[in-house]
Amino acid sequence: MTQQLKFPTILGIMILLLGVGVGVFLVNTRKTLELTAAPEETPKDVRITNITEKSFTVSWITEKKTSGFVSFGKNTSLGLVANDTFSLSNTHYTKVQNLDPQTNYFFKIGSNSKFFDNDGEAYQTKTSAKLEQPKKSDVVFGSVTTKEGAPKEGVIVYLTFTGASPLSATTDKEGRWVATLSEARTTNLGSIATYNSQTNLEIFVRKDAVFGSAKIPVGSAKPVPAIALGKNYNFSDIQTVQSSVVPASALELPKGQAQNTPTPTPQSSKSEVGPTPTPTPTPTSTPTPTTKPLGGTVLSPTPLTSPKPQGKPVTPIAGDLTPTILTFIMGLTLLSAGVLLTKAIIS
Repeated sequence: MTQQLKFPTILGIMILLLGVGVGVFLVNTRKTLELTAAPEETPKDVRITNITEKSFTVSWITEKKTSGFVSFGKNTSLGLVANDTFSLSNTHYTKVQNLDPQTNYFFKIGSNSKFFDNDGEAYQTKTSAKLEQPKKSDVVFGSVTTKEGAPKEGVIVYLTFTGASPLSATTDKEGRWVATLSEARTTNLGSIATYNSQTNLEIFVRKDAVFGSAKIPVGSAKPVPAIALGKNYNFSDIQTVQSSVVPASALELPKGQAQNTPTPTPQSSKSEVGPTPTPTPTPTSTPTPTTKPLGGTVLSPTPLTSPKPQGKPVTPIAGDLTPTILTFIMGLTLLSAGVLLTKAIIS
């Protein structure tokens, strides 16, 4: 009797092991597929701007339209989420707010259903100390257009000047933008940045893979003449003018707050340098960070250079569990079949 049951029993065990093996293979295959991010979703040209004692802004681009967000926290466990300003776009702009002063924050970028980090480590930046704000907010403003001169919405505008941590803003439906220079911190975030009307302001604009740039004295940036995407300008010879027309939104917000809906008066005088568009960046096969922490606290952008891809996919967000459930059911079915077959032969 024992010899008659020996082969069927082994067969049942083999079916059981086969079921477990298939289940493990499918689960590992599922995991591999989840951890493989499409290159089109990978964040590129990641920049940190607008650092204050309670907020900072993260911006990046992707090759295809994706949903975006930033997961952040005071340690690498993260836990908090800030949503992208643009719901589904190639251009992404996320404000991380309600932070503590002089505190180090870690974050990863969410692109569709994947997380991306800084070449194996979480991005990090540090908020500034709580500083006394200037008594009067000082804003600069302007507009961005297409090459044909039509207003362009959703353009990111980066602003830098010597000794200051970078600022940024986005354009509205009319292509208008506004930034508060008096909010800029020094590069070490220890104090409010200083400047005067002759300070050279560098402006870099970007919408998806199209760039534009301009140089202008701070005193002539109210407003900055219209910047067309794909063109570079030098407004250094424009006479310094303090415009009496200040964006209405700047008057409505408390001091030190960024403005979003300016109503500047156009300025017709401008000098264009070279109509040749800025080249589209070429991605590399291995993503590498474009910038390094400055003083251990901030990733400082290089506005007038073409960006390089960066970011590395890490553990994905929980998504569709159907394949995993089906794998479990398959393994359980094969196990049950083996047991029933063994019992039937014994009987």
